Amino acid sequence: MRNGYLILEDGKFWKGFISSVNKEVLGEIVFYTGVVGYQEVITDPSYYGKIVVMTYPHIGNYGINPAGFVSKNICIKGLVVKELSKISTNWASIKNFLEFSQENGIFVLENVDTQEITSYIRENGVKKAILTIEKLNKNALSKKFELFDTEEDKVKYVSCKSPYKVGNGSFKIVAIDLGILEPHLNILSNFSEVIVVPYEITSEEILSYKPDGIFISSGPGSPLPLEKTINEVKKIIGKKPIFGIGLGMLVLSLSLGFNVFKMKTGHYGINQPVKDLIKRKNRITTQAHLYNFSLDFLEKEINVWFTNINDSTVEGIVSEDFKIIGVNFYPTQDDDIWIKFKEFLNAEKK
Repeated sequence: MRNGYLILEDGKFWKGFISSVNKEVLGEIVFYTGVVGYQEVITDPSYYGKIVVMTYPHIGNYGINPAGFVSKNICIKGLVVKELSKISTNWASIKNFLEFSQENGIFVLENVDTQEITSYIRENGVKKAILTIEKLNKNALSKKFELFDTEEDKVKYVSCKSPYKVGNGSFKIVAIDLGILEPHLNILSNFSEVIVVPYEITSEEILSYKPDGIFISSGPGSPLPLEKTINEVKKIIGKKPIFGIGLGMLVLSLSLGFNVFKMKTGHYGINQPVKDLIKRKNRITTQAHLYNFSLDFLEKEINVWFTNINDSTVEGIVSEDFKIIGVNFYPTQDDDIWIKFKEFLNAEKK
């Protein structure tokens, strides 16, 4: 193994070991709070362009199982771990994580204090970061970080290029692909014919499919560069039921006139606590977002459904009048959020 470095834009750095093929990767660094889920992280489009610090100390213990992927592509720029397991103990594993990372060019830095890195990010906020085999000088680093735009449109790298159909259920749904997850597509296709469309589709094209409802998927980065998508969604609000997840919720929020802000560290992990304000109960959720929207105002037609227990940020909205739902977490297959969406779809069909 060779020496490798994690260097942040403010000059803070950590030295560890690498076993990957990449010489250098540049990304925005976040930390993921979960004991399991590394396969989901590396294939989730919401992590596109990110360098991810895994807070659990041992990564790769259960190897690689194709059923654990949530898309067909590797999305992260790099992974920072305390210790990378060289063996796997799982009957469904087809190879160990080290072999997989080398085959797919994932820059993995190990043997670093991930607890210290996580604490530093938590205190100082998300930063631009570089993983490299060389300890670069200050001028070289400044130029690289200056050219790296964290606010660019990242959806263009993960959205589909042309429409396609899946499922054959009783409803017809147009899914705007901002980086759609296969598990969400599978859930939708269980009860709907789903037409997945590129993110820059027009409202006229969406309505030409005569859908019962619209789904706006999760995805990477800031919603602010997605002006065309936001404007087209705005034209559909009130005409068709709309359900947005993650970045899809933020696009929906901007379409409703809310303001979006970048969070200090975001929410990344499978253990994010959320309060259901309607049923008055708590739940643990999976999240992957760095942006949220602020309640500078709240129209009487729109209600806050979920809030984050840790920081009180909004995690979900619902409107019976507009027939819209937005959540900033990933609902599971048996989640009653899907039932609520079906209620809106049924009302539209009548």
